[in-house]
Amino acid sequence: MKNISSLLLCLCLGSFALPAAAIEEITNATPIGASAAPIKSAVPVVPAAPKLKKTSLTFMDSKLFDTRLAKELDSGKDEVVIEISGHMPLNNIPARVDRWLVTSADEGGTVETLPSPQKTYDRGLIAIIPMVFDSFGGFLKKMNEERMYGTIKQYDTKIYYRKSENGDSLIDRIVLVKRKPAEHH
Repeated sequence: MKNISSLLLCLCLGSFALPAAAIEEITNATPIGASAAPIKSAVPVVPAAPKLKKTSLTFMDSKLFDTRLAKELDSGKDEVVIEISGHMPLNNIPARVDRWLVTSADEGGTVETLPSPQKTYDRGLIAIIPMVFDSFGGFLKKMNEERMYGTIKQYDTKIYYRKSENGDSLIDRIVLVKRKPAEHH
């Protein structure tokens, strides 16, 4: 209590330099009428989950796509979603996409096919979104094919498909999910 009196005296005199003991007593003081026992929360405190780093890009059958995908994977994103805006049957995957899938599997990743959940957006909107590719400048020149495809080695692959009106299985999107370090082979 002596230090609280010192605090009041300092405040009244306009002095803001408090002794360390006074600051400690104020910080640890129990409010009048409160129990000195620690209060335990009825609701457990759960730390917030870290926000995942995600990105998406639209597939186009071009070397620019390979470079953009490699750049996204190389940046360490937790999840990369490849949207398919055209007609891509599950049993006729373009060579450009197939190479990424095979490399993922060869590097110890899992590659699985899953039915697409019901969509809440219109697929037509994806088709009209302009595909913008950054100027890759030196990135494209410096990255050889082996290194480019090697960027997928830390990722598992999920291929989401839907059934068309005529019964074909069409790929909606491919999701690359970064594996946890312990899962890396």
